[in-house]
Amino acid sequence: HCPAGSPAACAEGRKGLSCGECEGGWFRRGLDCSRCGGSGNFFAIALACAAVPVFFSAHYALNQPTISQGVVKLETALAVSVAFSAAASLKAISTINVGWWEPLVALWNALSFVSLDLEWAGVSCVVAASPVGVFAGTIAILPCFVVFICGAHQFLHFIGRGVVGWSAIWNTSGSFWSLFVTMLSLRILMPMRCEGNIHEALTMHDYPQIICFDSTDHIVLVAMSVVAFAILVLGIFAVCVWVTVSQRTLMDKGLGWVLLATKFLFGRFRVEHRWAGVLMLVRNICVALAPVLFGRIVALQLMVVFVAVVVWWGLLLTGRLAWRSVPAQRLDEVLSFVLLVSMFSIALMTQDPDAEDLVTMLATVFVFGAVSLMVGVLIVLCARRAIKSKEYLMFLSHHKAAAAVTCRYIQVLLSELYDVPQSRIFLDVDNLSDLNNLFDVVKDNTEALVFMRTAGTLLRFWCAGEVACAVANNVRVVMVELMGAEELHLDELETQMRAAWTEDQVAELAQYGISLDLISVAFQYVVNMPSISFHAMSPNTHADSVAQILAASHSRPKRGSSNELSEQSSDPGQKLGRSGSMLVGQQAPRGAVRILAPLDPEHYLSGMCLSRAFQAKLEEVAVVDIGDPEAMDGVKVLLVISASGSLTDPLFGSQLGKAHNDQVTFVNILVDDPHFVFPTAYFYQRIATGQLYGDDGALVVESLLGEPNFALVADAYKALFKILAVSYFPGRSRRFVAHQFAVVQEHVSQAQRNYARNLVKRDLERRSSRAETGLSRLSRNQHRANTEKSNDGLRDGSQNPSRMVLRSLTDQAGSWSRKGSPTRTALSGSGRGDMTATAAAAAAACAANYESTQDSEDKSSGRGEHSAEEVTVFDLWI
Repeated sequence: HCPAGSPAACAEGRKGLSCGECEGGWFRRGLDCSRCGGSGNFFAIALACAAVPVFFSAHYALNQPTISQGVVKLETALAVSVAFSAAASLKAISTINVGWWEPLVALWNALSFVSLDLEWAGVSCVVAASPVGVFAGTIAILPCFVVFICGAHQFLHFIGRGVVGWSAIWNTSGSFWSLFVTMLSLRILMPMRCEGNIHEALTMHDYPQIICFDSTDHIVLVAMSVVAFAILVLGIFAVCVWVTVSQRTLMDKGLGWVLLATKFLFGRFRVEHRWAGVLMLVRNICVALAPVLFGRIVALQLMVVFVAVVVWWGLLLTGRLAWRSVPAQRLDEVLSFVLLVSMFSIALMTQDPDAEDLVTMLATVFVFGAVSLMVGVLIVLCARRAIKSKEYLMFLSHHKAAAAVTCRYIQVLLSELYDVPQSRIFLDVDNLSDLNNLFDVVKDNTEALVFMRTAGTLLRFWCAGEVACAVANNVRVVMVELMGAEELHLDELETQMRAAWTEDQVAELAQYGISLDLISVAFQYVVNMPSISFHAMSPNTHADSVAQILAASHSRPKRGSSNELSEQSSDPGQKLGRSGSMLVGQQAPRGAVRILAPLDPEHYLSGMCLSRAFQAKLEEVAVVDIGDPEAMDGVKVLLVISASGSLTDPLFGSQLGKAHNDQVTFVNILVDDPHFVFPTAYFYQRIATGQLYGDDGALVVESLLGEPNFALVADAYKALFKILAVSYFPGRSRRFVAHQFAVVQEHVSQAQRNYARNLVKRDLERRSSRAETGLSRLSRNQHRANTEKSNDGLRDGSQNPSRMVLRSLTDQAGSWSRKGSPTRTALSGSGRGDMTATAAAAAAACAANYESTQDSEDKSSGRGEHSAEEVTVFDLWI
């Protein structure tokens, strides 16, 4: 400002002490003086005029119910908020007292529109004002904005587009305050920033003509600064901290309007990160305070800003803080990194003045890259808003404990019968990465909400919130009535709802913009709408029910109109899409694999899901009809769904006993049942004695087994639970279910091999038994024939078998005496001598003695033959 020349000379357009004032017809823009009436004034006026409709639109958009805000609109607004906050931080960093080089100086001047500097807008060209007057105008910006918003609020009510409650005014004002808090703090603390000049006196940074602490103007400015900072910055910040700490308490006391008035704190971040808004304010205020508190110590300025930015960046990267949209999260992470690079550049400037080229290139690349990134993200988000189509055809809203498997089964049928990709049917278990966006998916990314109504589903606060979100955003709602659903009565629902939900649950829904009044309106809509029935235990109606759901969810189904779909599904055995037939209760071919499921809707549909999974692999595995006496005919492998209902049902136990009696191989399948407990010895005792089933159960067992054979049923359960069980939970994620099904397939293959091995073993045992029986019969017949032949030989004496045997012994003894025998050799080695003569003599004596005895007996008795009994005893004696 003081070029070379005479001591009294100043730059063009400047005058006064240290050339710190602008001459008449000139206004201050940054550190330079510009002539009034140029293009800069036109830009400032155009910006002010454009701000009016922007403020009106912002006030209307900011105070729409959170539940009605579109996802793309929300992402765009959050990205703008992140970009604006980063621009304010960069502008604050530019005030650090270092020698900036081009082109960074041009960038800092371009960011002056966020600085709340009235001099930059050319106010002095319109109204001649002293520095004190300009500072007073800066302080009055926020109160004037509140007054303006009040007028906008009334105008919007007048034209029928108003938002409810005066809390909307405070929310809009708070949004403006949090957006500009960095520059507001910097402008308010401007009188505190003093620097030395060539006169060795401290003067104000923005007004070098004012000497610090030695002039009336500066004392007045400091007093105004302290009061304004205490009220407009610290006071509002203290209120924000108090609201954040007392959030739940305010909800309990019915002061929900306070939370609506401070929605700018919580609406930008996820519900679980309620402190994120306060932490962001701390970061922005620290960035603003650093150049003021440590104006002449650059190292301390860098340290304060660096710590504030690094802590915030670390919280973002570690997930401790999270914006409500992913684009805003990623943009904030990148811009925080750019701020750190700016700190690094400043450090290089202060330590190595010769590194001008390197630092300039580094800072320019990162800063201009960040600006390009901000612009690119905003363009992409706007384009997404223009061309975005809804990702999901339907959203299956359900109570997990009562309808998780039903929803999975409907998803599978829609995919297999009507070629609807499973990825287009939203199930929360398949999208566990970000369940906080459930309501965003319903209101902005779903064509229809399919509400699976079971007993007490509407009393689940998440389900009620999903329905309220769909009704508030005009999303089509399809009501599906499942087994066990109760009649809906509006008065009873509201009473039960208020009694069933805790204060924490109500507060959690309120954070998403869902109030009890909004839920009541949704209940009125749901109670009066028609519903589609889905009977889990009637498999022949499943295809028709799914066709109705698809027709009601989508105005133009892929395979024709709803009537066409109903006609196609009227015959469940007709092939639709891929393997559309329902394999239920079919007569099993020999060697078939079948599924036995209990009579519980969820457990029965677990079996149906397993059946559909096998059909997708081109294997016909059907669920047996539990009441069919011939259901187990021809079954070789039985997949048994073990659940709490399978232990006490006589039909289930009878079919299991029949399969065990037929030596069927079991595969034990455990489903997701928290009430299931493995049986104990006491259970088997009660089954075996018939105490568990009672008289009615005994009749059921007798009708299926032919007799009340409870011991067979108990043995079947014992055989089942001796097997290692396999888990299969269709209500879990698709990847998890696919892994479980692969394990089930391995067990089924092993069971088939075991069955084949046992079949061969049983066949061999049967053949061996038949062979033993035949040999025994043949032996008896041979014995009978030998007996008859012996009796015939005894009559003439020549064919007496006894004499023949003794004669053969004598002949063998003679042979031994001539040739020698192995027995003789063995005995001679032991010192017993030669047994040849002894054996021959013994044989001859025995034969002679027997002959003489027989002759004498025959003569004395007058018999010429032996009886059959005597011959038999003799043969055994030999």
